[in-house]
Amino acid sequence: MTAKSNIFIKNVFYMLSYVFLHGDFHSAEKDYGTEEFDNVKDLFGRIIALGTIALLRGGLCRSYVLKNDDFYAIKGKLNISGTIRNETRHLQTVNIDYEEMSADNIYNRIVKTALIFLTTDQDLNKEIGRRLQILLPYFSDVTTFPNPKMIEWKRIHFDINTKRYQTLLYVCRFLFDSLLINEEGGWKLSKVFDEQHFCDLYEGFLREFFRKEHRDIYHGRPVINWDLDPGETQDALPQMRTDLVLKKDKKVLIVDAKYYEDITCSRWGGIEKFHAANLYQIQSYVNNYSGSKRDSSLQVSGMLLYAKSGQSDYHFTRSIHGHKITVQTLDLNKNFEDIKNVLDQIATFESLF
Repeated sequence: MTAKSNIFIKNVFYMLSYVFLHGDFHSAEKDYGTEEFDNVKDLFGRIIALGTIALLRGGLCRSYVLKNDDFYAIKGKLNISGTIRNETRHLQTVNIDYEEMSADNIYNRIVKTALIFLTTDQDLNKEIGRRLQILLPYFSDVTTFPNPKMIEWKRIHFDINTKRYQTLLYVCRFLFDSLLINEEGGWKLSKVFDEQHFCDLYEGFLREFFRKEHRDIYHGRPVINWDLDPGETQDALPQMRTDLVLKKDKKVLIVDAKYYEDITCSRWGGIEKFHAANLYQIQSYVNNYSGSKRDSSLQVSGMLLYAKSGQSDYHFTRSIHGHKITVQTLDLNKNFEDIKNVLDQIATFESLF
C-alpha cells in the first residue's frame, strides 16, 4: 500500500492532482478518492483517465496532416514522380499530395500511447484497465509511438487550440520517464519513481497547493538577485532560483523544498545535525533577498521544508542575523487532510517571523 520510503500512494495521487490537474483536488477525490491505491501503475491509470475524460469533453484536437494517394481526378497538389510511376504501371490515375483534417497528430498519439501501455500491463488494476479501455475507441484514427523514449518533447509547442493538452502530456511524460526495458526487449513500468521524480513532484505540489489554496500570499518562485556593492553586476554569478516564496504585506517567507532519505547526518557516530549545505543555501537566499530589496521595513524569513518519510518530526527555529530560519518536516505518511492542515498553518506565518 505504500510507495518508496513509505509515502502513501494515495497521497502521491493527490499531489499529482495538484501538479497536473491544476489542483482539481475535489474532482479527483470525487472520482477516485474513496478507492484504494495499490501501486504506481494504478496511480498513473487514475490520473490519465481523469485527464483524458476532461480532454474528450472538449473534443480531440484535429490538425491538417499531409497525405498522399492515387485519384482519378486532381484533388490537391499533383505529385509528378508518383503520377509517372502510375503511368509506367498503366494505371489511369494521378498521384496527389493533399492535406486532410485528422486527429492523428502528436498530441493525441502521446495520449493513446500512454493508454496502450497502461491497458496492456498485466499488473494494472482490472477496473482501471476497463475504464481506460472504454476511452481507446475515441482514438481509433490515431497511431501510437512504438518507443515512447524517442518522443521529441522539445519540439512540442502549445497554442490556443492545444493548451488544454499541456497538463495531460506532462503526466504522460512522467509516465514514460518511469518506463524500464525488460529482458525481452519490450517496455514495462518501473515499480517506483526514483528519488529525483519524488523531489520534482514534491516541489511542484507545494507550489501548486499554495497557488490554489492561498493565492493571496503566493508569490511564485522568483530568482533572487545577489546583494552586490553599487556598480557590481550579476554576470557570471550563479542563479538563486527559489522553490516557493510567500508574501503577506511586509513579510516574506522563502521556502526551500527538500526530499532526502535522511534529514540529519553525523560524523563518526557523533551528534545528529542538519545538513550544513541546505542551511547555508536558505540563509544565503534570505540575506540576499533582504539586502537586494533595500527596504528596512521588510521582514524576511526562510524555511527548509523536508518531506518526511520515516524520520523523526522536526520543527526547529533559530534567529540568524535578524532573520528567522525554520527547519520543518511534512509527514507524507499521514492522511492528506493532515498534510493540508500543516501547509495551511504555514500560510498563517505564525511563529515564523
